Amino acid sequence: KPLVNPYLAKFDAVVQRGLASLNWSSDGVDEFIKESMEQVKCMHDVLKTMKDNLAQIQDAVKQWDTPMIERAVKPTDTDEFERTFNSMKAAVFSKIKDTGKTIHASLQSTNKALRVSNASTDWKCYVE
Repeated sequence: KPLVNPYLAKFDAVVQRGLASLNWSSDGVDEFIKESMEQVKCMHDVLKTMKDNLAQIQDAVKQWDTPMIERAVKPTDTDEFERTFNSMKAAVFSKIKDTGKTIHASLQSTNKALRVSNASTDWKCYVE
């Protein structure tokens, strides 16, 4: 919530004018509606980006939910097991590395949508 608070505060400021002093026959209703809709669109875009990127990250991490090695039906000798394990390990590590790039890109997209500093404590809490 701290990352979207500035957007919520701006929206509240725009809407407050309509709640406090406008009615349907007041001057400036059209401008108020236009400003309000701009703020709603801005909030929608930011939240949709955040939600979509989070779903993308969750889907990427779900790919890691597989056993690193499959159990053999019959016993294998140590050398064969080690060769098999090393090839599987390399494949899994490669998959994790590629998924990490996807996660990084999603986080950068979210950061760009929020327009916050990478050094911000709120951003660091979100990333962690």
